[in-house]
Amino acid sequence: PRIGPIPKQVHRGLAHTPRFAAHSPMLLTLALVLVLPASARSAGQTGNSTSGCSCHGAMSSTSVTASFSASASTVEPGDVVNVSFIVGSTSAARTHAGLDVSATGGTLAAGSNNQARSSEITHNAATAMTASAVTFDFTWTAPSTEGTYSLRGVGQANNNDGSDSGDAWFKATNLSIVVDDGCEDADAD
Repeated sequence: PRIGPIPKQVHRGLAHTPRFAAHSPMLLTLALVLVLPASARSAGQTGNSTSGCSCHGAMSSTSVTASFSASASTVEPGDVVNVSFIVGSTSAARTHAGLDVSATGGTLAAGSNNQARSSEITHNAATAMTASAVTFDFTWTAPSTEGTYSLRGVGQANNNDGSDSGDAWFKATNLSIVVDDGCEDADAD
C-alpha cells in the first residue's frame, strides 16, 4: 500500500460530496432534539404537580377536570391510603390522559396504569379515556411524623397524536390527609 499524500482524484471526490451528507450530523442532532422530548412526555413527566403542565398547553384549561379521592382523610402513621386521581375532558378530540402527582410527605406507590418516578406518580403512557375520563389508582403511605400532608396533582388530556397541539391540562385541588396517632399529649410537651 502506498503511504503519502491523498491522490488528487480522491481529494477532488470529497469536494463533490452531496450537500446533505455534509450536514447529516447536524440534521441527525436536530431530529433527536425534536423527537426525544415528545417520546419522554408520552411516558410521563414529573416536576409539574404544583406548577402545571405547560408542555400540554400554556395555561390551565377549564375543558379538563382533575380531582382526587381517597379511602381516608385521617390516618395513623404508616397507614396505607388508596388514592384515585380522575382526569376528564369535555373535548371529544382529547381521547387520552396523563398525570403528575406529588406529596409533601409520605411515600407514593404506583398502580397498574402509572409509575413512581422521582418520588412522584406519573403515567406509563397516554391512557385511553372511557366515557371522557380516566382513573389512575395508586397508594400513599403515611409518614411516621404526625401532621397534615398534601397530595398535589395535574391532569392532562390529549389527542394522542404525538404532538402537544390540541392538548390541555388542569391542576386539581390539593388532597389533604391528616396523620394522627390518636394519642393526645396531656401536658403538651
